[in-house]
Amino acid sequence: MTLNKYMHPRNIYRTPPCFKDLAANYPEFRKYAVQDLTGKVHIDFKDTAALRMLTTTLLLKDFNLKVEIPAERLVPTLPLRLNYILWIEDLLNGVTYESRKELICGLDIGTGSTCIYPLLGHRMNGWKFWATDSDDDALVYAEMNVRNNNMQEAITIMKSSDSSIIKQTIEKSDREFDFMMCNPPFFKDDEEANTGNKGRSRSRPSPRACNRPCAEEAITDGGEVTFVTKMIQESFELRGKVKIYTTMIGKKKSLAFVRRKLQEASGDVCSLTVTEFCQGHTMRWGIAWTFQPEILLNKVFATKKPKEKATRPVGFIVPRQLQLCNYCIQSLLQTIENILKDLEIPFIKVKVEENVIALRLTANSNSWSHQRRKRRALKHFKSNELSETTSDVSSTLIKRAKVDNADSFLKFQTKDRAQELAKNAVNASQSTATDANKMDSVLECFLFLRRISENIILELQWLGGSLGKDAVYQLLQFLKNKVV
Repeated sequence: MTLNKYMHPRNIYRTPPCFKDLAANYPEFRKYAVQDLTGKVHIDFKDTAALRMLTTTLLLKDFNLKVEIPAERLVPTLPLRLNYILWIEDLLNGVTYESRKELICGLDIGTGSTCIYPLLGHRMNGWKFWATDSDDDALVYAEMNVRNNNMQEAITIMKSSDSSIIKQTIEKSDREFDFMMCNPPFFKDDEEANTGNKGRSRSRPSPRACNRPCAEEAITDGGEVTFVTKMIQESFELRGKVKIYTTMIGKKKSLAFVRRKLQEASGDVCSLTVTEFCQGHTMRWGIAWTFQPEILLNKVFATKKPKEKATRPVGFIVPRQLQLCNYCIQSLLQTIENILKDLEIPFIKVKVEENVIALRLTANSNSWSHQRRKRRALKHFKSNELSETTSDVSSTLIKRAKVDNADSFLKFQTKDRAQELAKNAVNASQSTATDANKMDSVLECFLFLRRISENIILELQWLGGSLGKDAVYQLLQFLKNKVV
C-alpha cells in the first residue's frame, strides 16, 4: 500500500507526476519512458539511470534547478527531501523574525553530491545555508551544482571533520544557525548495508527502486544510532548556537533509542517533536529538539500515518497427541515457557486461571526464524570439525559438537560474534552499545492458552514491533512445530 496520502499536506508529489507529460516535454526523459498496451507511460524504477533522469527532470520542471547527479552516487528521493524541507518550514513557524526569509540560515550536515536540501531550501524559501560533507568527491559536485544555479552567495560549502559532526563547523562559521538538518548514514558496516532488507516483513512489498548509495553515503562506524548520539552530545555543548536541531532517522528501532536519549535529558532539552516522512512504499522519521524555552516544538503539526488497530488473535487447536507434555493447560504452559526461554523471549504472566492463561511476550530479536538454516550450519560445523588437526582447537570443537540443541549452539556463536563486534566498535562506548541492543522490540504480543469444552486452543495476538504482524504467524508456526 502506498503511503502517498500520508505525505506532508503541502507536498506537491502527493499526486504523482504524470510520466506521459514529462516524456512529451523533456526529450532526455523520453529515452527512459515506456508505454504499455493500455497507453500508460512508466519507467523502470530498478534502473538507476532512469531514476537519475526522473529526479533531475522533476527538479528542473518543478523548481527550476539544474542538478547533476554522479552515476556512482545516491539518487535523492525528491518527495522525501521535500517532506523534510516542509517540516522545517513548520518548525520555523514557532520562531519570530522581523524579516524572515533574509535572516534564516540553516546548517546541512552531510549534504551529498547533489546538495539537495540547500538548493530546495533557498529556491523555495530564500534560506541561506552552510552545507558540509566529509567526502571530497561529493563536495566537488555539490559546489558545481551550487554554481550551476547561481547560489554561491546563499550557500557555503565546507568540508567537515571526521572528529566532529557539527561542533567544528559552527566554530569555524562564527555564527548562529536557525536550524540544522541531517540525513545520516544508516548502516554500521558493509554486511549490514548488504543485508538490510533480509529481515523485511513479508507483508511489506519488495523495494520498487534499485537506488543503492555508495559506502561513504550509507556507512558510518556504529551506524546511525552512534552517529546521532554523537550529534546529540555535541548539541549539548553548542546549545543555543542552533535554535532547532533536527535529523532524519532511517530505522524505527533507532528512533526509539534516540528519543529516549533526549527524554533522559529533559532538564536541558526544552522541547522535542517527532514526525513521519511518508512517501511511496518508504517511511522515514524526523526528530527535532531545542534548548530555547520560547520555541514550543511539541505544538508543531506532525504528519503521521494512523496507527494500526489491534488485531484479532490467530491460533490453532492443540492436538491431543503431544510429544512434550500432557494434554492440560498447566502442562502445556510449562512446555511453552521452556520454549520461550530457549528462544530468549522475555514474558510476563498477565492472567492465570483454570481455563485461561495469558502471557505478554516482548522479543528483542528474531530467534525463531531460519531454524533449518541453523541446523544445517550446525551439521556443517560438526562435519568440518573432524578435519581439524590442532589439538587445542579440536578439543574445543569436540566439546561444542556435543551440544545437542542447534539453537543453543547458534546463540552461543551469535553472542561471541556480538562481543567481538562490540570490541571493534571505534566510536561506540560500551553504554551506547548496550542501550542500542535494547532499543526497540521486534515483536510484542499476547499468548493465550484457552480451554474450551474438551479442547485447548493456543493463540497469539499482535500488539506491535518492528517486524510487523507477519512475525506473529512465524512464531505461531514455530510453536506449533515444537508442541505438536
